[in-house]
Amino acid sequence: MVNKKIDVLIQNKQLTELEGRAIDWILAVGFWHGEIGFSDITFEDLANGIEVSINTAKGIIGSLSKKGYIWTDNSAGIHVIYATRKTYELDDNYETKWKEQLDMNPFI
Repeated sequence: MVNKKIDVLIQNKQLTELEGRAIDWILAVGFWHGEIGFSDITFEDLANGIEVSINTAKGIIGSLSKKGYIWTDNSAGIHVIYATRKTYELDDNYETKWKEQLDMNPFI
């Protein structure tokens, strides 16, 4: 893992290895544009990004959603993955990369 906070959650059995890989990928690659509240990450993007089948990605997404790390939207006819504040706070660069934007947007 790139993010130490994610490693700790995996070691403490609060996240599985696959969940950790998914969050790590979402933070490092998926949100390359760095704008809070925007996402164009699909289930397929995540599956390709962490090199798992689409069914495995769907399972990871369902689990992370239940744990409050992500939510999904299908209003445009395609499932898009969004991060919650809980996910952004796992980024080791949270203070410099996300905190100011999250403080200005209490709905995330």
